[in-house]
Formats: sequence, C-alpha cells, structure tokens
Amino acid sequence: MVTAVKIHLLSTTTTSSVTSRSQLPQKHKLVIAGNHDGLLDSKLCARPTDPQTLLTNATYLQDESVTIYGIKIYGSPWIPEHTSLHSAFSLPRGKALREHWRAIPTDIDVLVTHGPPWGHCDLTCKGYNVGCKDLLEEVKDRVKPKFHIFGHLHEGYGKTKSDGTVFMNVSTCDTCYEPINPPIVFDLSLPSGYSKTPR
Repeated sequence: MVTAVKIHLLSTTTTSSVTSRSQLPQKHKLVIAGNHDGLLDSKLCARPTDPQTLLTNATYLQDESVTIYGIKIYGSPWIPEHTSLHSAFSLPRGKALREHWRAIPTDIDVLVTHGPPWGHCDLTCKGYNVGCKDLLEEVKDRVKPKFHIFGHLHEGYGKTKSDGTVFMNVSTCDTCYEPINPPIVFDLSLPSGYSKTPR
C-alpha cells in the first residue's frame, strides 16, 4: 500500500535532490527546509531560490499550514543557532525563536519542524539534550498537536509520547550521513466527512 502523504525534511537543497523527491509516488508531498538549505534562506543567500520552482509536484511549508483530507499540517524550518556554525534557518535561542513558535496555530493536527523540542529524541551521542525548550513549551502548553515530526539530530531517530502528542525524529541518516534509518509510517484517522478515495 502506498501512503497518501509523504512528509520530507530537507537537509540538502540541490536541484536533483529536490526534483527526485517531487517525483515520489505519494499523492501529497510536503517539504520543509533544514539547516543545510542555505539556497532557500534569505539571510544566507542574496538571491534565495523560490522552493516552488524546484518542487513541481510537492508543497513547501515555511511557517505555514496546509490541510489535506481534513488534517491540518503546519511546517517550520527553524532551529536553535549553533555557536560554531552558520546554518540555514537558525536563530538565537530565546526571543527570535519564540516568535516563530508562538505563530504556530493551535488548530493543527500535525506539526513538522526541522529541529526537535527539548527532551524528545534530542539526545546527542555525547549524552546532551539539544532540542529547543521554547518549542517544547509551545507544543506542550498551547499547540498540543497529535503528532510532532522533526529531524535534524541524526542520532535521535525514534519516537516518544507525552501529554497526548507523539514526537517522532524521522532522521533518515546517521551521524555519518549514511541513510540507515527506515521511514517512520503512522496512521491518523480522517475527520468525519473526509475520505482518501475520490467521490
């Protein structure tokens, strides 16, 4: 059975990688950028690429939502800034990131961020939690989605559940950038009156 929706977290923007993702068999493909996608970030690239010119058969989400089969999905690429790297879509912890997290609507079913919230699949190989505390606070106390999907921290692959939200780190690659982790597939019941089959 082919899944109806494929959610992809970018981490390298090249014409060939984005085009190949657009050609996947799922009817709906959702994409958000990541820290290696400087071509899409206006603060790193003087003339950023318009994602929709690369994604001919997918929907790019940057601080916005889309509703598919009555399920509302919101995507945001931001991550906490790392002091030694100049990463795309990275902001200092605190006010700058909080403003993005506070913009997440409360009526969503699925939240997709590039980076993890604090304490959920965010443990580094050195044993440190590196997720965003402000993101966790917004997810737990205000937004309360059914699912929160993220990546970025490759060694955090897996899932946890807390306060009615399932948190999933769907990183495909390990810390050596080898694609060893299988996709995580999940089901979400459609709201009343919606169907995946055409009427």
